[in-house]
Amino acid sequence: MTEEVMMNPKFRKFQLPALGVLGTVIILLIAMMPAHSASTATAVQYDWAYSAAQNRIVSSNGGSSFTLKGGTAVTSSTGQPGIRFTAAPSLATYSTTSFPVPDEQDFSWMATVSVDKIYPKSSANITQMGLWNGHQIKMQLDAKGVPQCVFNGTNGRLMLTSNYRSSLIDGKAHSISCWRSGNSLGVSVDGTSNSEVFAIGNITPTGKPTIGSKSATADSTDQFFGTFWGLSVTIGNTPTPSTPEPSVPEPSTSEPTSSPEPTTPEPTDGCQ
Repeated sequence: MTEEVMMNPKFRKFQLPALGVLGTVIILLIAMMPAHSASTATAVQYDWAYSAAQNRIVSSNGGSSFTLKGGTAVTSSTGQPGIRFTAAPSLATYSTTSFPVPDEQDFSWMATVSVDKIYPKSSANITQMGLWNGHQIKMQLDAKGVPQCVFNGTNGRLMLTSNYRSSLIDGKAHSISCWRSGNSLGVSVDGTSNSEVFAIGNITPTGKPTIGSKSATADSTDQFFGTFWGLSVTIGNTPTPSTPEPSVPEPSTSEPTSSPEPTTPEPTDGCQ
């Protein structure tokens, strides 16, 4: 377009209204687009439980399975199967790397477990994805058997200890949830919840999630000693969880075997 045409008053008089209409259309289209918000995302839920027939922890609604190393199959008095971890290392590892991660969305990780014991001066890894030096979601028990949730995202790291101060080392089934709702991160145990406002940003752990320990080479200081009954992961528009009382009764089995003393204990604050 030449300078002469651009300077022509008739051309300017014709073009300016046209540009105004185009701009109005663009603005209207932008306004009609749905906002990219964690709170409006559609929730997606995945559930896993132990299958005695497959000797795996399998999903009932679309997820891949967890493969087992160690563990003993048990059955509750109501007939529900579970997997009991009695020695280190014993764990379940997700079979692929395509596990659902929350990114910036609300989410909840809820596990139902029965706890036999905690190795002295240690923490027990119930389930985790990612390690301490990267993005991470981790559910653990401290040395007294009190649940903790560890979150690591783009804006930092937070570890929350449950206000449910009673130890879970009682052999009974308990439901534990680690969750985010908006800018709040929380932990829930059998209906008791506490949270902290912390804008952690995106949480995108990598690697394969585990249940029972952090890895196949970990020792007793990371081992969860007890029975795993189920895991439920929800990502999307979830309300602040109120973890229900579990309906799974404890199994009737013998006491777990003891593990040897470790030579180098690891930290108990979720650093792995």
